[in-house]
Amino acid sequence: MEDYLIQGIKNHMHDMGGFDKCRVIDVRPGYCLVEVEALEEMGNVYMQVHGGVLMALIDLVSTTAAYATGKHVITLSSNTNFIKGFAADGKTMRIESETVHNGSRTMVVETTIYNDQGKACVRNSSTMFVSKKVEESDPIPTAPGKVCEFLADEEYLRSVEL
Repeated sequence: MEDYLIQGIKNHMHDMGGFDKCRVIDVRPGYCLVEVEALEEMGNVYMQVHGGVLMALIDLVSTTAAYATGKHVITLSSNTNFIKGFAADGKTMRIESETVHNGSRTMVVETTIYNDQGKACVRNSSTMFVSKKVEESDPIPTAPGKVCEFLADEEYLRSVEL
């Protein structure tokens, strides 16, 4: 194999970041809306936002929408259609997830990622296993990374009965 090909292969395996720059705009039972800039560190070797980054954002936002119904969930399947690419150019992406099936054992959450012009660029449908209801005595879920900026209305959330 030629050196240029080997270097190209190496360059495909790179660090990706920017998830900590997400802003939670709105969340309520079964719904979550997040904004984030399409940052350079989210890019692939073609300076488009990497499909894996988009799928990770979908999983983060859709499971947040599901958790907001008061249930612990685990993604069983995820079907993603990439309609239009995103340049990693700093423009805002909006990720919107809405629960369309809220069962006792499974949930289905549909997610759309919009570009800065409001056009749908990625659509996803995720099926989630409901492992149990969230109880007050459960440990609060925490992840090893930084927590995103939370702009949603916390007073409204405190008023919601599940």
